[in-house]
Amino acid sequence: MVAAAGILWGTIGIQVKTLLNYQLSVQAIVLWRMVFAVLILFPFIFFTKREILKVDLRGIAYFSIIGICSQFLFNILYFSAIQKTTVATAVTLLYTAPIFIAVMARIFYKELFTPFKTVALLLCIGGCFFAATGGSMDTLKLNLPGVLMGVGAGFTFALLIIITKAIINDYHQLTIIAYSIGFGLLFYLPFSHPLEI
Repeated sequence: MVAAAGILWGTIGIQVKTLLNYQLSVQAIVLWRMVFAVLILFPFIFFTKREILKVDLRGIAYFSIIGICSQFLFNILYFSAIQKTTVATAVTLLYTAPIFIAVMARIFYKELFTPFKTVALLLCIGGCFFAATGGSMDTLKLNLPGVLMGVGAGFTFALLIIITKAIINDYHQLTIIAYSIGFGLLFYLPFSHPLEI
């Protein structure tokens, strides 16, 4: 399951780039990605584990925050980074997430910032650089908006991990995923172009 998830996750950039090449906008791709996710997830949960659809106000608050930060904003930033740079560059910038996670885990969960973790993060930064450039900046297509969007995607993905950690023992994983995408879609609708496909 983990391997399958990793493979599917790894294809997102290629899929988005392909759709962009067919002249679909980032806004349209983000919209329909969330629409199809909601149309699949909620019926699946209803017919298999409908009891996990029950949530309280605390859950709704958390799901809303995750929806805004890590569904709505993440998708926009990540897909825009792919559009403005390259798939390799966008994916590499997304891998700044562990750096943000380590810092926020220290702030919010008092997790120790150990020498081992520091070295791991430095290796992460170095690995991101070499994976995208092969050691030469000449091979990396960089522009400031694209870079900022890629780093922003890393930050919003880190928020998903940090916020989810606070509620993972209280709600089923599918509940968190379904409702966060649902709220992300609701918040995104006023800014979307639903007829553009």
